Amino acid sequence: MKKVTLLFLLVFLVGSTSFAQKSKLQRANAAFEDYNYQTAIELYLEILDKTDVSEAKIKLAESYRKVNNMAEAEFWYGQVVHLPEAKPIYYLYYGKSLQANGKCDLAKPWFEKYSIEEPDDLRGQLLANTCDREELEKMIASRKDFYEIKKLPFNTAFDDFGPAFFKGGIVFASERDNTGPTARIHEWTGYPFLDLYYTKVDTVDAEALEFKYEGKPKKYEKKLNTKYHDGPICFSRDGKEIFFTRNNLDERNRVGKDDEGTIRLKVFRADLNGDKWENLEG
Repeated sequence: MKKVTLLFLLVFLVGSTSFAQKSKLQRANAAFEDYNYQTAIELYLEILDKTDVSEAKIKLAESYRKVNNMAEAEFWYGQVVHLPEAKPIYYLYYGKSLQANGKCDLAKPWFEKYSIEEPDDLRGQLLANTCDREELEKMIASRKDFYEIKKLPFNTAFDDFGPAFFKGGIVFASERDNTGPTARIHEWTGYPFLDLYYTKVDTVDAEALEFKYEGKPKKYEKKLNTKYHDGPICFSRDGKEIFFTRNNLDERNRVGKDDEGTIRLKVFRADLNGDKWENLEG
């Protein structure tokens, strides 16, 4: 009788664990499909901590790639490419992860493997060439101008990008920490939504490319900043027209969704009237 009871308990526990894992995988996949990669990552890690599930490994690697965590993406794609169900595109992504982490010598064979599997896609061979030192030196030698990357006083640990010169300063997109009463976090990245900022720029020595920047940028034009993504941005040559990317919102700041229920990005424009942007349309 005791053996029967123990066997029943064992079957019950195994069944309960299996059901719990299946339920967690469904929740993880739902988060993944909803672009909520941070939640998906947590759930896939919990699943893989207890069970070896190929689907969880694949989507975990994909999630880390989507949030640009290339160290973790490298680790998980390194396992994914050896799975029986591995697709050729994972060879490319594994190579790109290795390359992003400074391991070009290890990345090249995976780019070449992808190129063999997908000969019509030139990315594999082109990326393999960038891992060839001689080819890379030729590419560098063919460039007559170079760029020097400097950290500016107003840069943060978050993404600051897409600068556009306008009226003695620059307007740029940033996901810097939101100091408002409500934290607005983008589930895809786990960081704040993009907003547009302006900082004044004074020229110290144009020939030496020396400039002086305001240390604390201000949010640019309240009408152009919404509660979702705003930016990057550009201006017409005469500065009287603006074009920028933002999440699809109407004039009342109501979201517009596509047939799949997703809020996509759109390009909006507006006209400058005095100091105000008007005739906003997307």
